[in-house]
Amino acid sequence: MSCSDPAPDEGVGVGGNDASLMTLDGATGPASAGLALTIPDGALADSVTLTIAAHSTIPRGAVRAWELGPDGTQFTEPVVLEADYANFDLPPGVDADSLRLSVYVDERWVPLADSANDFDRKIVRANTTHFSTYGLVPDPKEAKGLGSVWEANGVVVNASSPRFGELFVSPTAIGFYLSGGAAGPLVLDISGLPTDGGNHLYIDDHDDETLVTPADGGAVTVTLDGARQHYLWLQPNPGTLTIGEY
Repeated sequence: MSCSDPAPDEGVGVGGNDASLMTLDGATGPASAGLALTIPDGALADSVTLTIAAHSTIPRGAVRAWELGPDGTQFTEPVVLEADYANFDLPPGVDADSLRLSVYVDERWVPLADSANDFDRKIVRANTTHFSTYGLVPDPKEAKGLGSVWEANGVVVNASSPRFGELFVSPTAIGFYLSGGAAGPLVLDISGLPTDGGNHLYIDDHDDETLVTPADGGAVTVTLDGARQHYLWLQPNPGTLTIGEY
């Protein structure tokens, strides 16, 4: 049994001895990836309607995400997930060879152990035995050097004057170190921030906290004292031990 390009909320009945292939392509417009799911014969003991829905608001850290339902569905044999990244543009600073298929657990992305990237076909493949939220997630990445623009995993920092900076972006947090320089105000424009919920931005200490919300559109502008070094840290939960350690 096979079904090609179902709508995001469209279900496909699978069960018994039927093998099945489900695909989702272009769910959120032309610049989108596809997801294919291959279920072996007998992997489901009972007939069930399966669904694939693309996330329009992607959980932080991923470049693409899908909800496979019903959530928690268990398979007696591994099913194959194939995420195609050939037909959409990756965010600035994201390397295609760093993409992994991951599962979303307790607000964190956990890479699937057997995730493999087929660079020639531009497909990331992995096995799973249950349904949940899955996504294409780049490995943590950093960008550093003297300049005024730093890009890593879709996050872009622009400074109003050149400095030495170091940007670190992981699925759970974003950190940015900036060296001191000439006296006067220094403006940082930061874009590509998560929009799946509120995030707490700390600058230099625990008391300087700004809540970045989805209404900000993933962007924030801050003005700093250009004469001194600074450290910025963004995370989904309040409180951080990282600030003050640099």
